[in-house]
Amino acid sequence: MNKKGIKYTRATYVDDKTNLIQLTGFLYNSRNHFEVQDKRVLTFEPNESINFGLRFMHKWLGFAFSVGLKNTQAEKRGKTDYLNLQLNSYGKKFGFNLYYSDYSGYYLENYKRFPALVEAYGDNFPMRADISTTSIGGNAYYIFNHKKYSYRSTFVQNEIQKKSAGSFLLNGSLSYFSIRSDSAIVPKGINNFYELRSRFEDGNFYSLSLLPGYSHTLVFFQRFFITGSICLGATSQYQELFLEYNSGSSRWVILPRALSRFGIGYNGNRFYAGLTSMADAYNMPLGNQSKLTYFIASGSVYFGIRLQVPKALKKISDKMDRISPTFIFQQHH
Repeated sequence: MNKKGIKYTRATYVDDKTNLIQLTGFLYNSRNHFEVQDKRVLTFEPNESINFGLRFMHKWLGFAFSVGLKNTQAEKRGKTDYLNLQLNSYGKKFGFNLYYSDYSGYYLENYKRFPALVEAYGDNFPMRADISTTSIGGNAYYIFNHKKYSYRSTFVQNEIQKKSAGSFLLNGSLSYFSIRSDSAIVPKGINNFYELRSRFEDGNFYSLSLLPGYSHTLVFFQRFFITGSICLGATSQYQELFLEYNSGSSRWVILPRALSRFGIGYNGNRFYAGLTSMADAYNMPLGNQSKLTYFIASGSVYFGIRLQVPKALKKISDKMDRISPTFIFQQHH
C-alpha cells in the first residue's frame, strides 16, 4: 500500500505470461578466458565461435539448444573444443542455475607484450592445445522485493515488468574449477616475470561464495526496459596446485568476488527482443603478488514470439500449474 492508501498487488507491477508458449531465436557468444598475473599479465583465450540457437518455453519448463559453427572461429588462433551445459530456474522469489563447461585449446592473446615470445613466434599467436579447463558449479539467489520486481522479465521473458522497480538480492554459490596442461602454464622464456607458484602445470580450485547485491529494471515508453544487477561478496577457496618437477602445494584463502548481469530490450504482449549479458570473475591468489583470474562472460541477442497453447495440449498445460518455478536447460556446443 502506498502513501495515498492505494493497495498494489504483484499484477500492478508484473504481467504474467507463463500460460503462453514462447519461441525465441538467439545468437549466443561466451568468453571463458583466464589470466596469470605477477609482474606482468599473461592472457589465455579460447578460440570460441558464435552460437546460433532456439529456445522453447512454457510455464515452468524451457529448453535452449545452440550450435557454434567452427568456421566462425578466428583464424590463426588454433582450435578450441568446448561444451557448455546449464540448468536455470527462475522463480518469483528463489532461483538457481547449475552449469558445466569444458574447454580444450587456448592461445596467448597478449604475447606481443613479451619480447621473448615475439622473437619466438613472430606474428603467429602462441597456441596451447594442451591446456584444458573444467568449470562446475551452481548459484542460488533470493529476491527480497518479489512482490514488485521480476527477474524473469529480463532474463527469460515469461513476464513483463510494467513499472520500474528493483530489489535487493542474496546470492550464494558453490563451484569447482580445474586447469590441466602438459607443461608449465607460463612459457619458460618469460619465467623471470613470474614466481614459482604461478608457474604451475595443474590446479584445482574449490570455492564457496556469499554475494549480496541489488537489481533494478527501468521501464520507459511502457514496453522498453534496461536492467542492471550487481552482487559483491566474499569467497572461501581451497586450492591445490601441482608445480614443476611434481611438487605440490595446497591452502585455504579468503578473497573478494563480483557477479554482474545486464539486459536491455523491448517486451511486448506478443513480440519481444533484446540483449542480455553476464560477467563473473574468480580471483585465485597464487603467491605474494601473483594470481590466476578466471573470467566467465556471455552475451545473447534474442527475438521471440508468444503463442497460445494448442487445444490438443491444453490438458497437459493445465497439469503443469502444480509446479511454479521456471526451469530452462541450455546446451551450447
